[in-house]
Order: sequence, then C-alpha cells, then structure tokens
Amino acid sequence: MPGRLIPDIPYSEGALSADLRRLEGEWEECQASRERDAIYRYLSAVFDLVSWWAHEGKAARGGR
Repeated sequence: MPGRLIPDIPYSEGALSADLRRLEGEWEECQASRERDAIYRYLSAVFDLVSWWAHEGKAARGGR
C-alpha cells in the first residue's frame, strides 16, 4: 500500500550474534567438506544475510 509506514523491527545484538554464529557454522562445514562446490553454500548464506540486512536498512551496521 502506498504511503503505508513499515514498522522498524529492532535487530538486537543477540540476533546479530546468532546470525554470525550460523555463518561461522556454514564456514566450518565448507572447510570440512571435500566437495568442489562447498564454498557456494557458504557464499549463499552470506549473500542471503546481507540481502536481508540491506532490505531492512541495516547492512552498514551488520557489516561492521
């Protein structure tokens, strides 16, 4: 709906920590894998998270 305000949902430090732990787990799985394309699962997870941050206007804060 045009002109409708979207509420700002807080992105807590705990949520950020959980997201980064999830990425860390993806990275560890990537490193442990012998599959040629393992890196793409990790990069996909990073892309999804940063895309969400950008959509929510939190990309600069999350990236730091």
